[in-house]
Amino acid sequence: MSFVNSICTTKGGTHVDKVCEQVIKFVAEKLAKEKKFKDQKVKPATVKSNLWVFINCQIENPAFDSQTKDTLTTK
Repeated sequence: MSFVNSICTTKGGTHVDKVCEQVIKFVAEKLAKEKKFKDQKVKPATVKSNLWVFINCQIENPAFDSQTKDTLTTK
């Protein structure tokens, strides 16, 4: 679930991708160091499928993919 300037972006966007990428990388690295997961390869896709992210951000001059503002495209 994400919001940009109080507008619900139901499909996420660049802001969600950036935050998820950082969280997934951190969690995957931590799990790889755990003793009970040493024998297993923790894939980022596995972490992502079990992740819930809520983002509320304020962005100057946001750009969206359409008039419905479903996806943020601003970098």
